[in-house]
Amino acid sequence: MTTAEAADLPAYLAFGDLGVDSVAMIDHLPKADEKLWVEPVGDFSGGMMGNAAVAVASLGITSGVVSVIGNDERGDVVLRGLQERGVDTRFVRRIDAPTFWALSLTVATGDRTLIQFPTPAFGGDWEGFDRRALAHVRWVHAIAEEGEPVGPLLRDARHAGATTSLDIEFPFALRPELSNMLPHVDVAFMNAAAAEALGGPEEAARSVQERGVGTVLVTLGEKGAFLRDASGNCRSLDPVIVDAVDTNGAGDQFAGAYAAGILKGFDIGEAAELATFLAGRSTTVPGGHGPNASLPELRALAGAAGFAWAERL
Repeated sequence: MTTAEAADLPAYLAFGDLGVDSVAMIDHLPKADEKLWVEPVGDFSGGMMGNAAVAVASLGITSGVVSVIGNDERGDVVLRGLQERGVDTRFVRRIDAPTFWALSLTVATGDRTLIQFPTPAFGGDWEGFDRRALAHVRWVHAIAEEGEPVGPLLRDARHAGATTSLDIEFPFALRPELSNMLPHVDVAFMNAAAAEALGGPEEAARSVQERGVGTVLVTLGEKGAFLRDASGNCRSLDPVIVDAVDTNGAGDQFAGAYAAGILKGFDIGEAAELATFLAGRSTTVPGGHGPNASLPELRALAGAAGFAWAERL
């Protein structure tokens, strides 16, 4: 890696899945033996890490993704969507396999059922990524479901001086190998299902903190979010009230926005408020990348919503 290449690296790197979300509207979520008519909405660039990286970029922090996608039309959709939103895709490697995709069956409230189609073109690029880059990155984000490579990555990132974060979903919250990752995690994000499996938001936060994590945030959908800091102080965060169209990717946007807030110098409470703000906005259009707004537009919207930190965005 040359000096010029190192100087040009994004501040935030997300390791994990990219894919296409094919969104279709339905009257209600399916039950056993039902036949449902659907209204296709479109194919959208997505994946947990893509959604998070888009949130970071939208807040004026450089971001990139380390992932594997296919040499196919869906792969083109993924890259085009990320690049249009300012995400660095130099660490996205294409292989001769179908790109991962998911069918999102979405109802009018924005709630959805995801049907995922497995493929070898899925997850972080653990083989091709040059880890010397970690010395020039300020934040590294990963997904617990990626398994064995995650712990060493977060350990190396921390040793290189980066802040580390981990997304934990159900059922991985219950798996014993999670404990190998948590000592290397500064910030853990959990969804409601993962937290419930560990006894609820406060007990879940305490559980992962006892295994080495610093700050824990639990996303609770329309109920907002829960924050427990490294000192054990807890706070509930109110949701941003919006007319939701598609909730897919809201948790990913939350994780990305929180990281961007901290990188901008916000305290953890302000960063958590920013995360709820951007996660709420992300649900107002189909797809996990959310509406495409400039930073001045976001600043104005946050100010109109009464957030004291808006002018510092």
